[in-house]
Amino acid sequence: MINKIKDLPYEYDALEPFIDETTMRIHHDKHHQAYLDKLNAALENYPELKNKTAEELLENLEDVPEKIRTAVRNNGGGYVNHAFFWTILKKNISIKGEIKKAIEKKFESFEKFKEEFSNKAMSLFGSGWTWLVLNNQELEIINTSNQDSPLSDGKIPILTLDLWEHAYYLKYQNKRADYVPAFFNVINWEKVNENYIENKIINLKNPRKTEFEIDKIFVNRWSPRAMSGEEITDDELMSLFESSKWAPSSYNSQPWRFIYAKRNTKEWNKIFNLLIDFNKLWTKNASVLVAVISKKTFEHNNQPSITHSFDTGAAWENLALQGSLKGLVVHGMSGLDYEKAKRELKIPDDYNVEMIFAVGKKGKKEDLSEDMQKIEVPSDRKKISEIVYKGEFNGK
Repeated sequence: MINKIKDLPYEYDALEPFIDETTMRIHHDKHHQAYLDKLNAALENYPELKNKTAEELLENLEDVPEKIRTAVRNNGGGYVNHAFFWTILKKNISIKGEIKKAIEKKFESFEKFKEEFSNKAMSLFGSGWTWLVLNNQELEIINTSNQDSPLSDGKIPILTLDLWEHAYYLKYQNKRADYVPAFFNVINWEKVNENYIENKIINLKNPRKTEFEIDKIFVNRWSPRAMSGEEITDDELMSLFESSKWAPSSYNSQPWRFIYAKRNTKEWNKIFNLLIDFNKLWTKNASVLVAVISKKTFEHNNQPSITHSFDTGAAWENLALQGSLKGLVVHGMSGLDYEKAKRELKIPDDYNVEMIFAVGKKGKKEDLSEDMQKIEVPSDRKKISEIVYKGEFNGK
């Protein structure tokens, strides 16, 4: 566990005039810190629980000793709920992206969502929170009482509104009806969109389980084959390549190069026909195919680089993670004719063909063949003990 709450990701007065500076100072520095202090106190005599995150405790409340379960539920919830709340607050951010599409699909329009969310908030008796969550991968608006967390019910928070009076009393007194509409002026829709995309991919029941705590971006990234056939914009595509630029490489040589073709263009068949038949079956619905090559020599001295493939792999990982964050399917393939690729794509001798990857919008698993549907699931990973050795190699 940690002993101090994180600083706000903005100034205390950043949400004025909708949420005042004084409220933010008291709410964050006093109330939020108090929940963390009480949570740590509850765990003091339970060292086996201190290595767990507060989120993990809330997700598995039944495993928390009964003597401290209520304290963990209340104070762990208070700590986690507030930590999440701060991240989704920011002025002048318009709704767009995948969350906008999902809200309009689920609630018919943003205005109807806003009305339903507001009505839900007004209906809450006493103190608590109103949430937009993913429940079995579907958006849902719910209320929780006191400091209860949706995590305890297997639901994933996407957006939330604190309805405890300490969140608004100094400015709005007891007028919740004024506070709720003001909230819509300070929603950080960029963060909400990120929350949706990250968690829409794999929910809490994801069979992938980590041995140690890591950011969920790594667990959520996987390689589906089902794509819808929709086009992606040039900006969406170029943002993937932009992310690859920032990967580390020996001498900052950046040996990776990309050759791409968008579907329904004259370049498409040149790359598509390099693939083996199995990969052609599903990449026909991709929006873009990209050949990845790497320069085998350093530019600064023209000497051979033994790390050109390794460095290019780092660029590929950046790109794949960026695609995952943006809700795109990014799937790499080694099933291709490498010699033909060198000829057809006019690749110089000092470059190596590494792979081809497909990019597209997410499609329906049911549109794949029966055999492909069986493997359209996130794959697991080896244990740490199988890949990490102390001092010398001691494995297979």
